[in-house]
Amino acid sequence: MKRYQSSVNINIKEKKDEDKRRKDTYDKDKKANIRNKRPDKIDERKELKLVTCPYCGCKVSQKNKISKRIIISLNLENSVRTTEYKIHHAYCPKCKRELRPTIPNSLPNSKYSLDIFLMISFLSVGLNLTDRKISEFFFNFFGLSISPATVCNMRLKLKNYLGNEYNVLEEKICDSSVSHTDESGWKKKSKNEWIVAVSSLKEVVYKIMKKRNMANAKKLPAGKIHVSDGLPIYNESGEERQRCFAHLIRKIKNPQYPFREDKEKKEYEIFGRRVLKLLGRSMKLKRRSAKLKQKYENKLLIILTDKRWKDNKNITKVSNYMFKYSGEWFTFLKYRGVPYTNNQSERLLRQAVIKRKISQQFESDKHIDSYCMQLSLYKTAKMNNWNYKEYLHNVVSQKLAERI
Repeated sequence: MKRYQSSVNINIKEKKDEDKRRKDTYDKDKKANIRNKRPDKIDERKELKLVTCPYCGCKVSQKNKISKRIIISLNLENSVRTTEYKIHHAYCPKCKRELRPTIPNSLPNSKYSLDIFLMISFLSVGLNLTDRKISEFFFNFFGLSISPATVCNMRLKLKNYLGNEYNVLEEKICDSSVSHTDESGWKKKSKNEWIVAVSSLKEVVYKIMKKRNMANAKKLPAGKIHVSDGLPIYNESGEERQRCFAHLIRKIKNPQYPFREDKEKKEYEIFGRRVLKLLGRSMKLKRRSAKLKQKYENKLLIILTDKRWKDNKNITKVSNYMFKYSGEWFTFLKYRGVPYTNNQSERLLRQAVIKRKISQQFESDKHIDSYCMQLSLYKTAKMNNWNYKEYLHNVVSQKLAERI
């Protein structure tokens, strides 16, 4: 008996959407050309003149021609400034307490300014540098000696000032109409855990799950409509659910079992084309209604219950997967703004996955919590096109003001 490979190429010839083919028009007023943009402010002006020829040493004459060129540079030399504050203590007779002025741009019980804390956070979370690499960066560019252990402690210290904003992000995701969730493996002291990215349109929160089960999934924030892959742990997340088309298409295009004969393979190709064609048509629809959703659910049910392929093992495997989440494949046809894939969360997890490959693992829960908080704020700032340094500075400054 012949055995065939399990991979099947199923191609659907459909016209591409003209809107996707059409290039976006460039609007100079809305989008500036950053590559050629000139600075608005000139800090210093210098004149360059030649007295002698650099080739022969002969004295040169000046022409009535002047050209201009702008050079943007960083002032890295002597950029480390050490300031000693002479703090005068005072006494308030009304409050009956001793007072002293607050040192600006600093955290309590730290000799480093807040700007250094913010730069360490960006290098660690935004660029995924290790503590040792961050230490080398400060020494080589600024001449500042900070040990890797100090860098680790400074990242950890920021955790005490980010809790309120982290909770605000969770509340915003819970109040959102659509939320996305995806997870990836994580290690703590060589034990397998899971890092989860939960996001709305403008916010994202990262959390750690010790076990990937429904009890832990219920603790995660979720919007009204929850978009996820085909994991049953999210069966009770959100009021309604949309399962990811990308995961389903991959399952269809990569059958699990080898085909025993030509008939099985042809049946699977026909089944795959019908399902993918139905999914492709639903993606192009612009109308949204509950009736439209039910119409496509019924069409999918007709394909899955066709008696022609009831004995095909690969079709049964894919059909059972779709039956398992019946009613959750075309939720995006009912509401506007609901995507049919979970690509947003998968892209947001990429940063954490790269960090895992570099740093391998974390040693304690408090370091993991600190990383998740800072990563949540960094990716939220990126999603909203905010400056991460300014955003983090405002969050920490607000917390410091509350403690006064």
